[in-house]
Parts: sequence; structure tokens; C-alpha cells
Amino acid sequence: MAPRATKAPGCHGPIYSDLVARAAAVAMTGHETGRVDQLSCLARGAAPAVRFRDDVAALRAQADAAPAFAAVPPDSRAAAEIPLRTAYIDGFNAGCGGCGGQVFTELTPIVWQTRTLPGGEPPVDGTIGAASFRASYEPGSGWLVTILAC
Repeated sequence: MAPRATKAPGCHGPIYSDLVARAAAVAMTGHETGRVDQLSCLARGAAPAVRFRDDVAALRAQADAAPAFAAVPPDSRAAAEIPLRTAYIDGFNAGCGGCGGQVFTELTPIVWQTRTLPGGEPPVDGTIGAASFRASYEPGSGWLVTILAC
């Protein structure tokens, strides 16, 4: 099967990213040991805070102008992309030594393409941005996604 890039509705655009960027900027200050590092983390939340009101207004306008869309089956790849995008934004802000402030104003491309990894590792299901991921659906629980980063 050929790789397929997908683009989901704007639900995981700037608004979620703004909130996570701000929350991580505050939360990660407790992990920094020096005052300069703590202030640096806090400062990373300032720009997302300023943008938030305009981002909400833009999303409302987009929702008002967009046609209604049909729900997707819970076991579909389209449904998997919501926790995948959430994990990607969360990881950029609070994972791998992150300190908040990482706002995504555009949706990061997702390419579904199963491939094997060297060394006997389990296969990956695709990439989000430059990071590989695994995604599996469990009936009754939903999608479990793992992004291979750091």
C-alpha cells in the first residue's frame, strides 16, 4: 500500500497547542534548578498566551464557515490521528527536556506507512513530522499511540 498523508480538521491546531505550550512552560519550571532556567521556561508561555484569544476567534470563524462533517468509525485511522496529534504536541512541549512554548499553527503531516526497523524492533505504522509512531486500536479502550522520539 502506498503511503498516505492525511489532514484532519483544525481541532488540533493552535488552540490545543497554545494551552499545552503554556501549561508546560509553567509545569516544567519545577524541574529546572536555576532561576535563569525557571524564568526561561515561564517566558516560553508568554507568546501562546497572547495568541490564545485570536486563535479561539479564528477557530470559531472556521467552524461557522465549515460544513458539518460525519463522525468517523472509532477504529479508523482518522480517529487515531486525534490522540496521535495530542501526543505529538504534548511531547514537543513537555517531553525530551522540553520546557513549553512550542506552538503549532499548522497541522503536522501524518504519513501512514508500515515499515520495519533494524535490530528486531517491532514495526512502526508511520510518521508524524519526522518522528516514527506506532498505533494500535483496542476495542472498548480506543487508540494507543507511541511516538518514537528523543
